[in-house]
Parts: sequence; structure tokens; C-alpha cells
Amino acid sequence: MDRDILPHKPGYLLLNAIQYPVEASIQVGPATGKPFVDYMSRYRNTIRLICLVHDKNKGELRWEKGAKVVDYADFEIMKVGLKTTAPVLFGGGASKVRIPATNDLSIDSPDDVDKVIDALKNERKRYRYVSFHPQGTCRMGADPRKSVVNPLGETHDVKNLYVADASLMPTSTGYNTQESVYALSSYVADQINKAHP
Repeated sequence: MDRDILPHKPGYLLLNAIQYPVEASIQVGPATGKPFVDYMSRYRNTIRLICLVHDKNKGELRWEKGAKVVDYADFEIMKVGLKTTAPVLFGGGASKVRIPATNDLSIDSPDDVDKVIDALKNERKRYRYVSFHPQGTCRMGADPRKSVVNPLGETHDVKNLYVADASLMPTSTGYNTQESVYALSSYVADQINKAHP
């Protein structure tokens, strides 16, 4: 799968993850009453598998007939990742694979994986997905027309405003950026200290 996470070919990476009870409780749909209590009473029998999407950094927001339309190309990559995740979970003994959504969306058998996932539509506020490693929104560079911050981490537009996180990266890396952020933030901190002795 590593060949699918390179920037020239966006894809996904499967990772195991710990999901604490409080976090699990906000991903249940419907999130009240008996369905919620039933789900949480079986929490100890659940496992979480992450499909980390390496995004294309492409999408479009536009108005059509007075309504906002979000065209997010990465949704289709997410569906491909889900089609890989679900069989892994069923293969490990899962009796049901739950898709975090505002409705009670689940896959009840390996035979239903394609049917359920193919039917998913990119609907506003439908899915309870999160981005753990957002990157690339404050690109670093010398040219203010192509970047948000200069090579020292200071914004081109506001003097003494520095950025020291994963948003400095030019694009998504497709993986956890923790160590890269440590290095970037240390570098930017050094630049701040040099500028303000």
C-alpha cells in the first residue's frame, strides 16, 4: 500500500488506533436514547481501524441555483479506503462494521461492503470524520504570491506573526507529521529568537 500514498498518486494508509469511550460516544448515530446506551454497553467489543487518506488537495466550492455545492475529490479516495478497511475488520471477526455518520450507517456482512460504500454520497454534515494531521494551508516560501510565510516562518503580510506547525508544509504528506512539526517548530523558534534577542 505504500506505493499509493505518494503525492503523485493519492491514496490511503490503514492504521490501527485507540478510541477512548468519550471519543467513541460522539461517533454513534443516533447519539441518544437506547441506541446510544446499547452501543456504549458493547464498546469493549469494538475496534477502530483508521483509513488515513492522502488527499489530492483539490476541490471546489461553488454556488449552483442558489445553493452551495462542495465538490471534494478526496471523498472517492475515502470510499476506496473504506472498501479495504471493512473486509479487514470482517476478516478479524467483526459482526458489523459501523461507518461514523449522522444516521445509523453500518455494513452487516462482507457481501454488503461494495453496495453500502458505493451508495455513499458526499453530503454536508453526514459523516463524522476528522482530520488529525491537517497540512499545507500556510505554505512556506520566498514569494508572497505563492506562499503565506517567508523561509523563516514569519507571515508575509503581518510582521512578527510566525507559524510553526504542519500548515507550513507545501502539501499533505499522507502520514503523521509529528516529528516533522517538532523540527519545523524548533527551526521557527530559533528564527524568532534570532529576530528578537
